[in-house]
Amino acid sequence: MPGDCGKLIAPISPFFSDLLFTNLNAVTGRHKEESVHHVSFPRANPSAIDASLEERMQMAQDLSSLILSLRKKVNIKVRQPLQKALIPVLNKEMMAQIQKVEDLIKSEVNIKEIQYLQEDNGFIKKKIKPNYTVLGKKLGAKMKPVAAALAGFTQEQIAKLEKEGSISLQIDNEPLILQLNEVEITSEDIPGWMVANKDTLTVALDVTVTPELISEGNARELVNRIQKIRKDSGYELTDRILVKVTDHHELKQSIARFNNYICAEILADKLELVPELHDGTEIEVNEIPLKVFVTKKFNSMAPKKKAAKPAKKPVASKKPAAKPAAKKLLPKNPRQNLPLKKQQSRSPRKLLPNLPVRPLPRVK
Repeated sequence: MPGDCGKLIAPISPFFSDLLFTNLNAVTGRHKEESVHHVSFPRANPSAIDASLEERMQMAQDLSSLILSLRKKVNIKVRQPLQKALIPVLNKEMMAQIQKVEDLIKSEVNIKEIQYLQEDNGFIKKKIKPNYTVLGKKLGAKMKPVAAALAGFTQEQIAKLEKEGSISLQIDNEPLILQLNEVEITSEDIPGWMVANKDTLTVALDVTVTPELISEGNARELVNRIQKIRKDSGYELTDRILVKVTDHHELKQSIARFNNYICAEILADKLELVPELHDGTEIEVNEIPLKVFVTKKFNSMAPKKKAAKPAKKPVASKKPAAKPAAKKLLPKNPRQNLPLKKQQSRSPRKLLPNLPVRPLPRVK
């Protein structure tokens, strides 16, 4: 359950697990505790353990590691597809387990097919020798006759030891039981094949690269280079692009055959071969020099912004002539329009009859 996952990762990711726990618990209300670090650690549920699933996933991991090690040994990149691998199986149960993870193995190591060999096949020859580090302490002086006995083992005896995990020998008229971890089993290389083994697993890889496989490998390498150009150019994951590549006779067939695959991987609407490019990025595809020009395609269906209309020149408007400001009317002086004599003769009492008349102070 998601809540239990938060508890399991709490020791190694304390802050994220606490955030996950509080967010989930806010919805479910399953726990009264406020933090994931306050709740009990979840208990294992043995009934939920799928031993068969764990076994085949371990087989997938071991077989992928063996094939990748063989690729590295002959210096063949993972992006270069190979045709097939052969896997000897000890029984039907082992074959059924590997078949369930077959697609996962092929995708991981980039091979086209896996073929299964029965234990009585004569294609892969195996050799056996003592594990001196382990057996030396156990046998002491008997080490030499045991080594001689192992050197005479047949392919059937080696297969029986791998299948059953142990085998009984007679050394100096005394019984001796050898365990699988007390010996070292290796496989002989076959022309055009590389062989490796680990415990009961053996794999033979076809390292012959045909022209068809080379062509597909070139296409995958080109995809890798263009993806790097996309990343360096800062394009978004969903951006569509247009690609031009300088024409080269060694890549012309690859691009023509895998054009749809390349365009789908790099999100290109068009991949075009041109005789020459003045601009672009110089790359190498399996030591073949090329020049690539990548441009971003703009969506023509996107709504276009309306062009801004030019600003209109202001038209000089005819304003009516300004009227002269009205003169502020002041209260009329009642004596203003009277003749000078009358202005002098009239007293303030007559002009303003309501004002009280007070005598002026005498000046001493």
